[in-house]
Amino acid sequence: MNKPLIIGICGPSAAGKTYLANYLSEYFKDKVSIISYDAYCRDFITNSREKVDISKINYDSPEAYEGELLYKHLLEAKEGKDIRVPIYDFSTHTRLKETKLVKNNEIIIVEGILIYQVKEILPLLDIKVFISARKGTRFKRRSSRDIMERGRTLESVRYQWNSTVEPSRHLYIDTVKSLADIQICNNRSRGIEKEAKKLINIISKKMR
Repeated sequence: MNKPLIIGICGPSAAGKTYLANYLSEYFKDKVSIISYDAYCRDFITNSREKVDISKINYDSPEAYEGELLYKHLLEAKEGKDIRVPIYDFSTHTRLKETKLVKNNEIIIVEGILIYQVKEILPLLDIKVFISARKGTRFKRRSSRDIMERGRTLESVRYQWNSTVEPSRHLYIDTVKSLADIQICNNRSRGIEKEAKKLINIISKKMR
C-alpha cells in the first residue's frame, strides 16, 4: 500500500474540526480514516495515588495529551500499518482498557486543538489546516456538546471556558495558525461546503 496522505486539522475548541473531518470523510467515502487527538488525553485518575480534583484538570494544555503516542502512531501509519487508538471517557476522566482500530487508508485525518503543538508530527502532515469561528458561535457549540455528550452542566462548561479554554486558545492555538497551508472560517452552522471546496481540490491533486 502507498503511504497515506495525512491531513492535520487544528483550531480552537468547537470551531468545527470534527465536522470538517466528517465532511471530508463523506466526500472521499471509504478512502478516509479519522484520528481524534481527544483520544490521547492522559488518564489523570486511574494511576493516581491521591484523590484528583477533576475541576482542576486542564484539558487545554499540551501536557494533558500523550503527544509522543500520537507521533508513534502516525509513523506507523506512514509505514502502511493499522493502529490502535486509545479510547478516552470524558465523563470519568479515564482511558478505557479497550482500544479502537484505525485502518490504514489513502487519507488519514488527525484533528485536535493542540496537534500543532506536537512539533514532531508536523513533518508527517502532508496538509495542515486551521479552522476557526467566532467566539460566541464556538461557545454555543461547546456547551451543547458537553452537556449532551459529556454530562456537564452549563455552569461547569462556562467556568472551564473562561478559566482554561479561551486562555489556552490565545497561548497555544492562535499562535500556530501561521503553520497551516489552508485556513477555513466556519461561522455558519451549514456553510462549510464553500470553504471546504478549496481543501478538497488540494487533497484531490495530491492523491493523483
